[in-house]
Amino acid sequence: MRFSRIFFVCGSLMLAASFTGCAVHQPLEIGLVPEYSSNLLHVDETKLLSLTVVDERPVKEIGQRGVDIGGEINVKGDVPTLIKVAIQKNLEEGNFKVENYAAENITDLTIEVRHLNYKIVKGVWSGAAKAESAMKAICTPIKGKAYKKLYTGEYEVNGLQLVPGEDEIPKIVAKAVGNNLDNMANDEKLVNCISGK
Repeated sequence: MRFSRIFFVCGSLMLAASFTGCAVHQPLEIGLVPEYSSNLLHVDETKLLSLTVVDERPVKEIGQRGVDIGGEINVKGDVPTLIKVAIQKNLEEGNFKVENYAAENITDLTIEVRHLNYKIVKGVWSGAAKAESAMKAICTPIKGKAYKKLYTGEYEVNGLQLVPGEDEIPKIVAKAVGNNLDNMANDEKLVNCISGK
């Protein structure tokens, strides 16, 4: 029992030390380039689609670099714009023509960014870095009923002895957002709505 307690204390102290290094206290701005794919997102004939992405997050800061401490992490640039670029790229690859305005004769897709968070969770022997994302899609077709749904995505790296650095954090966050968009783009009901099926 004493042997186990020594290792528990030592392990906790090591993690506390590694999770409170000097770099952890510096604020960080990260890039956001999410990647995702969908086998469903394709139309045979070019389809017009209005696309709008809005920021509905109550907090713009996405997290801190340490365990409930450290420098703030923010996304460099406008989050809705960065997400729109990723969505538009996949839509255009699927033969959609994306417009930036809404009109009566064009199906409208509005994406509300509801949540984007990054955090470090300290365990007994090691820690984990976890990012979470949530977005709501609202499809308003030319004819028929609108389709609305909230989608989530997350990505976690376990077994950490040191907090991720400025090169690793953007990848973790981008993976979570990419998984979020992947879940959205592979929803057959949503795809049918924006395709006019």
